Amino acid sequence: MAQLNLVVLLLAVPWLFTGAIVVVDGQHYTAYMPYCSNTDNYTMASAYQVNLVSLMSDLPQGAINNRGFYSSMAGEAPDQVFGLTMCYVDRNWTQCQDCVRAAAAGVQQTCPFSREMEACYDACVLRYSNVSFLSVADPTTALYMILRSSVVSDAPSMVAARQKLMSQLAAGAAAAESSPQLLGLANGSVGYTDSLGGQQVIYGLAQCTRDLNASECTRCLMKTISDLSSTFPNDTYGAVKAYSCYVVYSVGGNFLSISIPPPAPSPPPAPSPPPETTVSPAPTTSRNKKALLAGVLVASSLVSIIGIGTLVWFLQRQRHTRNALQKEQELYMFNEEPQVLDMLNDELFQGNVPRRFKYSELAFATRDFNDKEKLSEGGFGSVYRGYLKGMNLHVAIKRVSKSSWQGKKEYESEV
Repeated sequence: MAQLNLVVLLLAVPWLFTGAIVVVDGQHYTAYMPYCSNTDNYTMASAYQVNLVSLMSDLPQGAINNRGFYSSMAGEAPDQVFGLTMCYVDRNWTQCQDCVRAAAAGVQQTCPFSREMEACYDACVLRYSNVSFLSVADPTTALYMILRSSVVSDAPSMVAARQKLMSQLAAGAAAAESSPQLLGLANGSVGYTDSLGGQQVIYGLAQCTRDLNASECTRCLMKTISDLSSTFPNDTYGAVKAYSCYVVYSVGGNFLSISIPPPAPSPPPAPSPPPETTVSPAPTTSRNKKALLAGVLVASSLVSIIGIGTLVWFLQRQRHTRNALQKEQELYMFNEEPQVLDMLNDELFQGNVPRRFKYSELAFATRDFNDKEKLSEGGFGSVYRGYLKGMNLHVAIKRVSKSSWQGKKEYESEV
């Protein structure tokens, strides 16, 4: 194998180096052979530019949070913008983060007022367009990378081993598109024996943007592997970067170091609920048991006494209410019904009549019509023994029942 020359020659289609230098925070980043549309350009402060700026502010952090890849969109048609960015895993994580930030920040330097842009950088790729391109591969080759004056002594053996390896990696990367955890890439190595009998190992990497399905990833990789074979017939190192995929190989592993982006940190666990406080009863001794039993008995007695007292009070109140209602009805009968008084005046007390008494006087004389003073029960009501204190006279008083309206004549006869 010829001695390796560490000078890296960058060649871009059509084999002439062209690029745009982006300066971000004092650092220079080169977009190699960028594609910039030149028709229907957007204007300053237009809705498309506003959406583009919004999208470019989201892409870098989205890629950093998603292990080196992110796709998104901003705005609504006809000013909607679609975009994606991806890191190459043969660059370290710091280079990845710096690249996606610089690429997004420099799009208006790289392609001023273009509605569509595609650009490959050393550590990442970035694309945006006013037409959705997500899930559709663009196998257009943007960049070749070789090591000048670094060739193998036995090209046929190396080429055969390389073809075998890259075919395996293409299949692995396509299969990995079905699992977000596999990141749409595959890397590995194969050994071969050169014409001098020496044992050699060739290492390789195949990577697709993670918006593609397996068939689109395969289509892109087959194109770049074909370009790899025709461009690097006997080189110890070679790489082809397309806008949707990337392949690279190295005999002996020089200049090829795979750096898988770390998983995003897991969110902090939700705070645990406070432990339930359980109050355990103190050990119960015989003495405590007696005290507890006494307390229960006293409490039960108090509850019983209170309950009985409440019942007695309720019954007395109910009886008092009933008596008061009855009195009210009787007072109403004699004091509030003028026709009754007229009847008595007309038919019972004409001429020399005895003295008329108020109901309250009669109630006082009979001790509120107490049952102990009741002498008899008649058709119109009960007869009570009474004492008229002002006249010093014992009398019999008949209290008319409100439900015994048998007739005026009957009542007159009974009186």
